[in-house]
Amino acid sequence: EAATRALAKLKAVQAVAPLIVMLSDNSSGVREMGATALGEIGDKGAVDSLIRLLADSNPSVRTSAAKALGLIRDQRAVKPLVSSLGDKVSSVRIAATEALGVFHDQSAIAALAALLSDDDEVERVTSASSLGRSGDARAVDPLLHALNDPSSWVRATAACALGQTGDKRVLERLMFLRNDPSQETRKVVEKAVEELNSSPESSGHPKPKYDCTLTLEEEGK
Repeated sequence: EAATRALAKLKAVQAVAPLIVMLSDNSSGVREMGATALGEIGDKGAVDSLIRLLADSNPSVRTSAAKALGLIRDQRAVKPLVSSLGDKVSSVRIAATEALGVFHDQSAIAALAALLSDDDEVERVTSASSLGRSGDARAVDPLLHALNDPSSWVRATAACALGQTGDKRVLERLMFLRNDPSQETRKVVEKAVEELNSSPESSGHPKPKYDCTLTLEEEGK
């Protein structure tokens, strides 16, 4: 493990090849560490190997591969990550959902939007947060719909995400949530309205100022 960390700290091309070799190791722990280190380095030369690792027999390895692909942000990873949304293990699905939030891609946005109807509350929350992190204008309509979710956590996450879009057309809808039965949701709505009122009109892909899921966890669900 110490050697893996040392390689990752190099953040150099020469570290990539030995780390890719680790992805084929018999030990799932070694494969997982290799994937994590490659994600930290961020070299696109590791993308194909990490994509193959999404089919690994060990769910922890698949999770690490999905996270690494999200850090590297190579377009080749979008389709495999969308496929990982159907993984039987929740941690893998969550990692893939979070990773897709970095891509300004129609298929990624569509897949994340579809997850807003998932039965699992955590998956809906993660999807809403990822849509906000994408900064993509196509995320606005699905997030507006999520404001009607029965879960206060999902509603709050959607409001937080909308606050980062820079699209002031959503203000009217957010105003309705100022009377939400959940105090936490009302707090997030006020912050989102403040963000929108203090920011210029969005053009392109605005960079999110914070992660909505982490913000909500800090406030308390």
